[in-house]
Parts: sequence; C-alpha cells; structure tokens
Amino acid sequence: MRGDAGLIMLVFVFLVLIGSGAVTLLMAPFLWGRHADALEVVPTGPSDLVARKEAAYSALKELEFDYRTRKLSPEDYEELRTVYRLEAAEILKAMDQAPAAPQDLDALIDAEVTAWRSRRAKQEGAVHGAA
Repeated sequence: MRGDAGLIMLVFVFLVLIGSGAVTLLMAPFLWGRHADALEVVPTGPSDLVARKEAAYSALKELEFDYRTRKLSPEDYEELRTVYRLEAAEILKAMDQAPAAPQDLDALIDAEVTAWRSRRAKQEGAVHGAA
C-alpha cells in the first residue's frame, strides 16, 4: 500500500510539472516574446483621455465621500484633493490639446494599427540593431 501512495505522488508531481510547462510554453510569446506589447495598454487616444478623466472625477467623488464620512483627516483630504484636482486639470488640458478624434471607426482602427506597427518596428529595429 505504501508503494502505491509513492507512485500516486510521483504521477501527481509529474502531471503538475507537465501542466506548468504547457502553460509557460503557451504564454511565452506574450510574456517574453514578440507579442509582449500586446498586453500593454498605452493611453494615447481620446477615448483613453475620457476614461482617465472619468476615473479622476470618480476618485474626487470618492474622496469627498470618505471625508464626509470621517474616514479621512482634513489634512489628508486637502492633500489628496489637490493631487486629484491637478491630475484632472492635466487630463483636461491634454484633451484640449489632443487632435480631433476621427469619427469613422475604420479610420480609428487604421490609426491604432499604424501606431502599433510603428512601435513594433522601432522595437524590432532596436533588437536587430543590438544583435
């Protein structure tokens, strides 16, 4: 009976190692390879600025709520309020300076693909240039 338990444990460890290797093999292109930037989200477009603006406003509302429910001291509230307001002001300024968003979805997709290809070409050029 004791030999069966050891065999079962050995099979279990073997299966865990095989499973871990399979997951690593499947995720390798995204984690270390050519597609590593596919998981990154670089805020560049107007929709990203809108999302950041909404997040900043939400943070200000939550901050106000926390202060009113006495979860924050007046000093912490003023400090955080200043930080969030400055961030919101920077986002609004960036929105004013951003080029007009294309109304056509195809044009927006083409612009994103072109930007991605440009970043990828620069990365590959740096990799090939260093080799």
